[in-house]
Amino acid sequence: MRVRTSTNRPIALLLMIALTALSAGDHAIAEAEAPTFDCNAADGTVEKLICVDTKLSALDRRLADVYAIALERWPDGEVATLRAGQRGWIKGRNDCWKSEDVEACVTFAYQSRIAELEIGSGQLEAATPTSYRCEGIEDTAVSVAYYAVTEPPAAVVTVGDDQAITFLARAASGARYTAPGVEAWEHQGELALEWFGSRYRCELIPATPVYEQKRPSRDGIGKVYMGREISQVMGHLGAAWLERPGREREERTDRLVRQLPLEPDDVVADIGAGTGYFSFPMAERVPAGRVLAVDIQQEMLDIIEARKADGAAANVETVLGTETDPRLPAGQVDLVLIVDAYHEFSYPREMGEGIARALRPGGRLVLIEYRAEDPRVQIKRLHKMSEAQAIAEMEAIGLEWERTGSFLPQQHFLVFRKPE
Repeated sequence: MRVRTSTNRPIALLLMIALTALSAGDHAIAEAEAPTFDCNAADGTVEKLICVDTKLSALDRRLADVYAIALERWPDGEVATLRAGQRGWIKGRNDCWKSEDVEACVTFAYQSRIAELEIGSGQLEAATPTSYRCEGIEDTAVSVAYYAVTEPPAAVVTVGDDQAITFLARAASGARYTAPGVEAWEHQGELALEWFGSRYRCELIPATPVYEQKRPSRDGIGKVYMGREISQVMGHLGAAWLERPGREREERTDRLVRQLPLEPDDVVADIGAGTGYFSFPMAERVPAGRVLAVDIQQEMLDIIEARKADGAAANVETVLGTETDPRLPAGQVDLVLIVDAYHEFSYPREMGEGIARALRPGGRLVLIEYRAEDPRVQIKRLHKMSEAQAIAEMEAIGLEWERTGSFLPQQHFLVFRKPE
């Protein structure tokens, strides 16, 4: 592959430096800046180049960190494929000795692999896809999700159930993303798509607004999703209310935890974990698994870490999410629990899609919300949800309603399932 950048040092000179340093038995760069492999055993043009180039060494260390996280988040049944892919990538990187500009080729190899792993393992906040309608395959869903934060910029092209990660390439006009067998060239709202030998011309499908705005009601933020105004958020200063002495009696939280469909080795996510009120009891039910306590407020996560330091269950891991992304590993979570928090999500569609991605096929979401249908539940209107509303919103993100438990005094116990 021929790759050009503004850096164009003579390769012969770089290799002379590398060979001189290695033959002298000295480290070409400081140990802290060295790549992850042993430079004394460096084999071939590319590895020797990496050992004397601080930028390439830094990329090597960065890839090692990203790859380690990807291994943790990758679906268990596909880890062997990921490892094989990494070995294949190393071989491809080392083939850069054939390029006219070896340094540029190696740089691109690292950058594209890092972006590939970050996107594939959910290390980046998910991008909102742009939808297209393509001539000849009008009934097939086609979308492109653009990631401007990667280097080089990347785009995930989805055609039906298949996906490909592409990278920005040079173009006379518009944005052209390529990968072996795939080219997506966007220009002024139109997409020229090449998909493994077939070519399509596609037009942009105007996005339907997910949210509407209105004048905020007393306890709302004025943002409306599927006919429901989103409520205000309880901040970390309300942590004491979550731990109030009468909560177990009022809400029968003990019964709630017992009824969760958990196995001892499950991976569980507690979304809106707060102080860990449910995270730690769930951790006791999954002694061979782990609980991912997710919150968007670091102050709440600090409380959980303090409880762990005081001897609480060690298999609880804190995760700092965002308003649009729970930052959970894709396809690895067996059960997600959301207790009295979903109605506060500022971006329920984006959060819901992130949760759906995180669930393994057959995984479940348990949603606990105060019953809006019951006039006896003395909770502010926007802090309650009806069963019908909850089902509609979960169906919008691809989850199937399984059942609703009625054993809690004031709340729905709604169970949803991700299709196999």
